[in-house]
Amino acid sequence: MSSFGRRNEGMEDAQKLERFFDDLKQWQSEMRQFRQIALSCGLVETYKWRSPCYTHRGGNIIVLGAFKSYCTMSFFKGALLQDADGILSKPGENTQSARMAKVTQPGDIQHLVPILRAYLFEAMALEEAGEKYEFKSNSDIEWIEELQHKLDRSP
Repeated sequence: MSSFGRRNEGMEDAQKLERFFDDLKQWQSEMRQFRQIALSCGLVETYKWRSPCYTHRGGNIIVLGAFKSYCTMSFFKGALLQDADGILSKPGENTQSARMAKVTQPGDIQHLVPILRAYLFEAMALEEAGEKYEFKSNSDIEWIEELQHKLDRSP
């Protein structure tokens, strides 16, 4: 791909990102605060999976999400973070590496700013060190008995 093509992709990302933040019906202020926190740590802002995504040295660090009753800053390798403040949770019970910081009340983000900045710097250091999350194989996952029975019967 030519450098012109890459330059256009960056311009398209910038336009998509601005539209994303401008079009938010809820959580606009909190999402913009998440954005400022990420950018203040030196992360590179991109647009992936229809969401603002922030990278460091080419590796995905966080993605932002806005939902009806909350907004999130999700760490791709969150399971590797120390989470000394206990603010991270799994997005779902079968999630392996991702962890998210969830804001459920307007204004709650203010007390999280220093914690999130520390977690972002920790995530960036993990990326620089080449740390990887060791995913469980499918054989390590506990399946619901009924599902396992059907899987055993249908190769």
